[in-house]
Amino acid sequence: MMKKQVWCAVLLGACGMAHAGISDFYVAGADGRIYSVDGASLAATEIYQIQGGMAINDIIFTGGNKMLANVTDQLIEYNMTTGTESVVFDIADYEGEDDVFFTSGFSGRQQGDIFMSVRRLGPELNDYIGAAFDPFTDSFTELADIQATVSGLFFDHQEIAPNRMLGADYGNESITLFNSASGHEIEVFDVEIGVVSFLELGSDLFLLDDLGGLYTFDSSTGATSLYGNLSGFQGSLLGAANTQVFRIPAPSSLAMLGFAGVICSHRRR
Repeated sequence: MMKKQVWCAVLLGACGMAHAGISDFYVAGADGRIYSVDGASLAATEIYQIQGGMAINDIIFTGGNKMLANVTDQLIEYNMTTGTESVVFDIADYEGEDDVFFTSGFSGRQQGDIFMSVRRLGPELNDYIGAAFDPFTDSFTELADIQATVSGLFFDHQEIAPNRMLGADYGNESITLFNSASGHEIEVFDVEIGVVSFLELGSDLFLLDDLGGLYTFDSSTGATSLYGNLSGFQGSLLGAANTQVFRIPAPSSLAMLGFAGVICSHRRR
């Protein structure tokens, strides 16, 4: 394993200089509040609060004013207009109910499914694996053990190439690059930032910390730069999503839609 010490350069945002702005995006607070963020000012405006959202881990925008959220061990789609919700995925339906499961950091993959990491705990089970869920075919696939040292769970993931996945290790203030097919660690970048989410805006990749700091990130070198600081939110942040639509079928139509459509990327958090 190769470790890189990466110093964070303080650029435009910290110096108070104006920047051209980026596209708008969403962020989620640890208390379940969802905010819309203006890309030019980085000002956050609350648009919805997920009920019982204290265990929220990640969000994906699914269009039609709906947000897909990872809450402990489920993916739940919330309609931010009506306040209704529907469970799209519950890991207990696939792994059974005799053990405890925690899912985190889901990311759209090029093959059109959702990657996530799963901590499995039970009397005879204690491991940390990668997994994939395809909402169009309702299929869940266990992948390899994630062979990386992380403080609990990766907060978020980002696919940068086939079978090349980034993991945000909040506790160790690092980013891990690993092979999602084999689970093997490839490289660790010491970014000295407690990253809670990746955010892909156009061709640029950003990191978000829980205090609202937004940083650019070079996935080849691990270099980071402070882009700016979000304002207008309460508490700490846990997730982010761009405004590109990640399309999923209605829960009742999962079996019928295996052939229909392609899932658009989120951040493709």
